Amino acid sequence: PQIGRKVVNASCAYSYCYQISGSPVCPDSVENFANAYYYCQQLVGKPVCGKNVINMSGAYTSCKQLTGSPQIGENVKNASYAYAECVQLTGSPICPESIEGNGFVGTYSNCTQLTGKGICGTSVTSMRATYDNMVKKGYQLDYLNVEYNIDEIN
Repeated sequence: PQIGRKVVNASCAYSYCYQISGSPVCPDSVENFANAYYYCQQLVGKPVCGKNVINMSGAYTSCKQLTGSPQIGENVKNASYAYAECVQLTGSPICPESIEGNGFVGTYSNCTQLTGKGICGTSVTSMRATYDNMVKKGYQLDYLNVEYNIDEIN
């Protein structure tokens, strides 16, 4: 797949291109990378994130053949579900300082091969408060088993 060097908005560029193969690209010009490779299940190689990306929500959701460590740029404010169901990713999950509000919900859900210590930016003050706020707003998050995981930690 190709994304031109001057492209700023790559939102949904290759969404649901189930058979597209090759390695992902994200030039530094891109600011909106939301759902760019959503459900590109044959995409291979390491995930990338251009240095000016602000929104990468759902960028690689269900790209089940991606390998290597997840990448979230230092300017990203929303990475919700960016790597959901990327079951071959390894390395440490990260959450940069730039993430705002609910911009980290489900980012690594079902990424079963992630290893190492998770790194979370200091701007995220309460995962529980974020979860409670989203449930109050009507988001259906039961499948994440947050309540169980919090009980296990305590």
